[in-house]
Amino acid sequence: MRRKKYIKYPYEYFAAQIEFGVRLAQIKKISRRQSFLKYTDLYGSLTNHTFADNKKNKWVKKVLVKFEYLIKNVKDIDKLCIETYNLFLDTPYARISPDLPKKSDKLRFGCFRLNYSDYYRSRKIVRLHFSPTRAGLSQKNQEFRASDLSSIYINDRNKEFSEMINYIYNNPEKFEGATHFLSSTWMQSLPVYQSFFPVESVNYRKPVENIYMWLWGQFMKWDLSGNTKRYLEFKGKVRSAKMVSTVVAAIPFKVYEVCIPLEEMFKKYVPEYVDVPVVSENISIPVQFDTSRPLRSHTVYQSEE
Repeated sequence: MRRKKYIKYPYEYFAAQIEFGVRLAQIKKISRRQSFLKYTDLYGSLTNHTFADNKKNKWVKKVLVKFEYLIKNVKDIDKLCIETYNLFLDTPYARISPDLPKKSDKLRFGCFRLNYSDYYRSRKIVRLHFSPTRAGLSQKNQEFRASDLSSIYINDRNKEFSEMINYIYNNPEKFEGATHFLSSTWMQSLPVYQSFFPVESVNYRKPVENIYMWLWGQFMKWDLSGNTKRYLEFKGKVRSAKMVSTVVAAIPFKVYEVCIPLEEMFKKYVPEYVDVPVVSENISIPVQFDTSRPLRSHTVYQSEE
């Protein structure tokens, strides 16, 4: 049986990025292209996050040629938003099925996914990604048509998170050398997401400055529709902004990073864990945006609003 497909991103997801990029280009007196590449995820969103590694791919090249024509020639911002979204809708990956867990994905625990690739292994970090199943989309009962993080499903999320941390603890050979657990997302601004972490996580929490790739899921709702109210408020603030700092301040939820010792996670979730003093260690996490690798893991999501 074929699973129903949904449009991957709503209009507001693209429009918010265009508003942000255009205003920064105007204030900083740089080209729209420069601004979109540096301050948005438009190039990634239009090409299924393959543009950096697949420049010779015919459909990717075609999409980018059309997009760069638009950003040069369409001066009206509202029209540019509409034309860009229409361009996205014609791409091969504009429609998706819900991302359900597969048995073959041993590092997937319901809505949570672990990453201990060579990139993170070399930094001794186990990286967390949120991968919504959007189970509510398939529900006919309105009570259950809700976000994965809603009160309806939060007990399931707590069980999945606990299972995930216990898996790390019980399989040290698969996470050899790991010392820290990393979450870096705008969702760290949501109390419900913070609740998965021990109270000590506030000591390891810091804002991520000057990174704008992972922000835009907050303009989507859990069911992949647009958060129109949030977008319109953001649009008004961005268009009236006179300084870069004011444009950035218009973003509703900022990205926060929590890089916490694994021992702190074990203390919260592993019953048999023997508490030992945790020695704080600063972990450097350089961000590499010259390839699409970090972007492939990026998942947009919105809570129950």
